[in-house]
Amino acid sequence: MNFARTLSLVMPTFNRKEEIVISIKTILESFPEFIFKEKVELLILDNDSEYDIEDVLSDIITACEKKITLKIIKNNKNIGNDKNFLKGLCEAQGEYILQCSDRYYYNIDFSALIPMLENENPQCIIFSDRFRKYSKTEVYLNNSYKDEWLSEEFKIIKKGDSFFEIKTQELIESNYIKSGLINAFSDLILYNHGEDYFKNTLLKFTTSNMLGVTAQLDCISNSSSFVIFRGNYNSLVHQNIGSGNLYNRHNYNNVYHGNVLIQECYSFIGTEYEIKLLQIRGLMDLYLRNKAGLYYTFIEPDVNLIKSVVNGNKLELRLGDKINMFLINSNMMPVFIKTYIAFKDCYQLVRQLSKKMKSDKDAVRKLKRDFNS
Repeated sequence: MNFARTLSLVMPTFNRKEEIVISIKTILESFPEFIFKEKVELLILDNDSEYDIEDVLSDIITACEKKITLKIIKNNKNIGNDKNFLKGLCEAQGEYILQCSDRYYYNIDFSALIPMLENENPQCIIFSDRFRKYSKTEVYLNNSYKDEWLSEEFKIIKKGDSFFEIKTQELIESNYIKSGLINAFSDLILYNHGEDYFKNTLLKFTTSNMLGVTAQLDCISNSSSFVIFRGNYNSLVHQNIGSGNLYNRHNYNNVYHGNVLIQECYSFIGTEYEIKLLQIRGLMDLYLRNKAGLYYTFIEPDVNLIKSVVNGNKLELRLGDKINMFLINSNMMPVFIKTYIAFKDCYQLVRQLSKKMKSDKDAVRKLKRDFNS
């Protein structure tokens, strides 16, 4: 395939006029003037927002003139987030694609990234600040760009000042995948296989709320290796603009079916049983907490769906899961449910702190032994 550009930044958007301006400004701050103007494009795909996107981005349009190529695509109606993202993939003219959110802050060293894409021709890039170190008992939320963490988890093919190259099979067999937190893949540069490929591969996921994750899993499954960019070097670092329980912003009844569909196509994320159990645990927790999302109206998890999946698949529930099911079935007063959740959260916090203290003590003892020897 012949590509007009090196990199396409694909940003679907809908009714976030304050957030998108901030998000794009953080992207542009990382670009020097003129150097990458013809090599990088930013595709804005507006999903029939309640305002004129070009008016909202008037200052952005001017700022882009010296830095990158900007293309705004306006849909005549809201086609849904998944279809809008798929449209962006199909419209992209870059050899590589980075999915961007209209509500994130970005900090990317494009001066290092673009030459790396052009000279090294990687099949896939994952930004390391999304990686976590896993043990049998807990997840360490520190950035895992540290050399020793990557060396523990993966077999390194090539190590540079700013990136590691790793066999994809090592990722597939890692605790990162087996943890079940596959949705953590949101910062990944994937190779552009073209419109026909994306439509044939991803069209079935356009009602799953999971098309972005699927596109990235597909990229990983088709790559023999991928590159991890380390934090403190060429890292994409983002945080949500605003606050709230953003994981509640979807209809998670649909997300359940989307995850099951993904498992059918990419079985390395876990067995069908494991995926269903993880999703049902999440639905039960969302139902009991009854939290509204920041940008979307909260859609209550379907109790009948939870019951049918548990019973139909004979899921082996832990004690906590069984208590959750009891509370869901008993129509308990909200005050009792809130009390139970508060108690459970306190217990989990105390348990996590005690494990951390034990881990710290073990580390100190090891240092003393090493020093004395």
